[in-house]
Parts: sequence; structure tokens; C-alpha cells
Amino acid sequence: MSKHIVFIEMSLTGAGEKAVEYAVNCGYEVTIVSRTPHKYDSTILKTAKVFECDTNDLEQLAIGICKLNDRKKIDGITTTADFYVPQAAYAAEKLHLISMSYDAAVSARNKYLMRLRLQEHCPHLNPPFRLVNSVVEALDTAGAWGYPIIAKPLDANDSLNVRRIKSPVELEQYMEEAKNWGHYGAAKDYAGSVLLEGYIEGEEYSIETVQHKNGDIQCMGVTGKVLIGGERGFFVEAGVLFPIRTPEADLLYKEVAQALGKLQIDCGVIHTECRIKDGNVKILEINPRLMGDMAGSHMIEAALGANPIQQVVEIALGNEVPWKPLKEEGAAMFGAIIPSTGIFAGIENLEEIQRLPGVQAIKIVAEEGQRYVNPPESNGDMLLRLVTGAETPEKALKLAMEAAAAAKIKVLS
Repeated sequence: MSKHIVFIEMSLTGAGEKAVEYAVNCGYEVTIVSRTPHKYDSTILKTAKVFECDTNDLEQLAIGICKLNDRKKIDGITTTADFYVPQAAYAAEKLHLISMSYDAAVSARNKYLMRLRLQEHCPHLNPPFRLVNSVVEALDTAGAWGYPIIAKPLDANDSLNVRRIKSPVELEQYMEEAKNWGHYGAAKDYAGSVLLEGYIEGEEYSIETVQHKNGDIQCMGVTGKVLIGGERGFFVEAGVLFPIRTPEADLLYKEVAQALGKLQIDCGVIHTECRIKDGNVKILEINPRLMGDMAGSHMIEAALGANPIQQVVEIALGNEVPWKPLKEEGAAMFGAIIPSTGIFAGIENLEEIQRLPGVQAIKIVAEEGQRYVNPPESNGDMLLRLVTGAETPEKALKLAMEAAAAAKIKVLS
């Protein structure tokens, strides 16, 4: 009898599609538990079943998972959707399946709880931080620390509403804006508080790790980043390159492995963002899931010949499938932005871009008819992402930037 793998929602920017494809090719039965089944396109629904359930409500999720398990025994539960890592862990716990604990997932997903856990176990990896609920608290904190500081929501992603604040005026404006954030990507309300952090100097990287339950943690590689918008106080990830092979890579992995162990993030494919300067590592975020967009699902495979999507699925099912890179090359991912603020109306030469040197995958992540801003303010302002491969990550990045620049983007005013 085939094994049954369940996804509590899934991303639709690369990893979700790849995960379904891999699982189906292995002969596994795939079910997506979703509050909005209509958002999954026909390609996915040809091979995966969808079970409708309010995945934002833990009580309803527990009831739904038990019903689904009664229909067809569930052998593993996971997700590729950032917002739903805690729910996937919760559902797995209900059925006594393999996962990190719900508590660990929540404590990593919530940026303030992550800071508290790090402060308890690895304080040297933290910047100064404070949770604030008013303009007065925010100004008092920044006045004591000095500017610039970082302000961010507790539970969003894609650098949405993450800001480098340079003055009391900017901070007052930010705190006022925070009152009107409303909903983020999973149709959940933002937490009411704002997390303030001391600004961290240094180069930014992410460390991609994999670990089977009760197994050794392994480093798949370190990812370098191309950030834009810093001069305006924004953090937009225009591109990434993989794997970075520098002396800093070993230190980054060592510190991250220690932190994951202390925070009991003990299985899965994990994406941890850091900065390093003069040998001092500070953790920006711990994301207890595969690196997003097409970076984790396509870029790593282009560089190493092995895809961490396999690990996402097999770890959840309890199958001891080792992580085995098959080559040592380089890859990159880069995005295109709208040339001027306006309504995105498509890309004229997509097929032409796909034929450019090194291009291995491309995906439009923007919605036609939606307004996008230039210059961009978050990762969500990217229009497309493309992945390239080459002998080295640096060569791959050059090819990716050239391909992205070649996009002929249609804009309506």
C-alpha cells in the first residue's frame, strides 16, 4: 500500500509544485489540506487530492486531520508554506508522526519568541531587542540604543514591513503605520506589537541545513545574498547565489547548528538567516522550512545535483534517505522588478529569456492586474524569479542578472 503524505497548505512559488511532483513520482498518495482549495492550479490537482479545512484554526485542523486519517492512514505531515509550519507540526503531533514540536515551530516562527529562546541559550547570537506596544516605548528604546534600529512585525515574511529606522520621526511614522497593517499573506491579523532590534552590521547569508529526526544535522550549503533598498531602509532580496565557499561558511554553520539544537528545531530542512562581521555571527531569523521561492527547490539542485525537496518529503515519512550531493557547481536566483510604479501587465519575451545561457527555471510570481512599486519595498514586489546554473555561483549570478535584465515588462499606468 502506498504511503500517504499530507501537506498543510503549500507554497506556490516553486517548492510546492516540486514537492507534489517528487512525492507522486515516488508512488506516494498526496493530499493538500487547505482553507482555500481554489488557489491550487489544475496541474497540482491532477495528481494531488485537496481536503478543505480551516488551517488557521487549530481546533478545526485537528478535527479535519483525524477525519482525513480515518479515510486513509496518514504516514507523514509537512508543509512548504512559511506561515503554516506551526500548523503542520501541530497536526503531526496529533497523530504522533515525525516532526519538530509545535512549541519549537511556534518559537521559531514568531520572531520575538525566537529572540527570547536565543537569549536563554545562545545570547551571543542576538542583537539588542525589545517588544514595544506604543510610540513612547519605541522612542525610549531607540533613544537608549541609538539609531539606526530595525523595526519589524513578529510574524510576517518576505521582509514585509521590515525597516531600518534612522530617526525619531521615521520611528513615529512606522509605529503609526503598524496600526493599519491589517492582514498578511495567510489572511491572519498581524500581531499587535512591534519588535525592535539593534542594527546588525556585516555581510548577510543564509545557512541551509537538513536533519532527520534524532539524526545529525548537515549543512547543505551557505547562500550569499544580493540586497537592494538599503539606502531607503528596506531589505529586498533581489538575488541569491549558492553555495558560498569561504572560511566564514564553516563558522556560520557551527553557530547555526548550535542554535537549532538549543531551540529544539530537530528535524526538517531549515533556512537560517545571519549576518557576520569580524568573526561575530548574529542570527536575523530562523525559518523552520525550506528556503523559499525557487531557491530551495530549484537553485540548490542546479548547484549540487540533489534536491532538498526529497528531504522535506522523506523526513516527514520517516524514511532514512541520506542527503547526497552529486556535483559541486554553482547556481543563482535573481528577480526582475517593475521598471516604473504601475499595474503589471505581463512579460513579452518569456520564452526568449528561458533560452538564455544558464537559465534552468523561471517563474512569474507577480499577478497581472496588480499594482507594483518601483523602487521595491519587499521581496513581494518581485515580478519574476529565475534560476541559473554555471561552474561557479559567481558565474551563475552574472547569468541570472543578465537574464532578469532582459525581461520586457509591460506596465499600465
